[in-house]
Amino acid sequence: MLVSFIFLQFCITSAHVFMNDPPSRKNKYSKEYTAQGNVDYNIMAPLYYDGSTYPFPCKGFPKGPSTKTINGNIVNIKLEGSAIHGGGHCQFGVTYDDSKFVVLKTVIGNCLTSGMNYNFDLPPNIPSGDITVFWTWINKIGNREYYMECADITVNNSNGNNSPVEIQGKELLVVNILGKTIIPEGFPSSNDGINLLNARKDISIISSGPLSQYQGPSQSQYQDPSQSPNPTVPNPTVSDPFVSEPTRTRTRTRTRTRTRKIQVPTSIQIPPIQSPTPLEIDDVFDEYPKEYNEYNDIYEHEQDCEDDE
Repeated sequence: MLVSFIFLQFCITSAHVFMNDPPSRKNKYSKEYTAQGNVDYNIMAPLYYDGSTYPFPCKGFPKGPSTKTINGNIVNIKLEGSAIHGGGHCQFGVTYDDSKFVVLKTVIGNCLTSGMNYNFDLPPNIPSGDITVFWTWINKIGNREYYMECADITVNNSNGNNSPVEIQGKELLVVNILGKTIIPEGFPSSNDGINLLNARKDISIISSGPLSQYQGPSQSQYQDPSQSPNPTVPNPTVSDPFVSEPTRTRTRTRTRTRTRKIQVPTSIQIPPIQSPTPLEIDDVFDEYPKEYNEYNDIYEHEQDCEDDE
């Protein structure tokens, strides 16, 4: 029984192929995931056809800690495993959001049979920062399967731009799972998947910007309000209701050549005003402009007459 258990474990852990370097998400070779106790020892399994386990993309594993730092713009991928199923087609590339995958290298037909180490180039001026690399495998022999792994890494590029750059490549071909094309075993010439690979569209993604400890607005985005051509000054908090609004001022200039006393006509009715404020006087003026002006003229004339006496 013990021998059978050991043999079974050996078959599980050595079957198929997985990404050794950089360590993929939940990989036993990742010190970050082993320290967390978050390792999947069946990581070499394919995506399940119905997506119930290890769904697309990235086996359903979310983005995690960076497991490797590369210097420059060349990504080296080292695969590990013994059951290569006659080789097949592989795609290698990058993503930033686990949604849009850009393929930067494609190996058609002899992937794994031609070796287990592959590399591809990122743009020479790609900024330093975090990025996710991935690989997929369409096996030639055996059950119709689709393998995929993702590894979160950090790029340290001394020649990188100080701003994001465009990464151009091919769209990712996904097959052999629910809702996708099934490529028959053995890759018959009539349906070997090569036509699908050749039909992939050209796509691109924009890289993340350079690493920065400060994530607030840049100096170019910030403007000192005091230097603004039209600075906005907040209204002060005022408890006195008589100064809660700006006072409107009216200036009158009059020249008189004669003076006489008159009585105020009783027909003019001025609404009673208690403790008037400038704002309330203006309201009276707006509502009774004719009466206000006539009353004001009489009042000013009376004042002139009193001054003359």
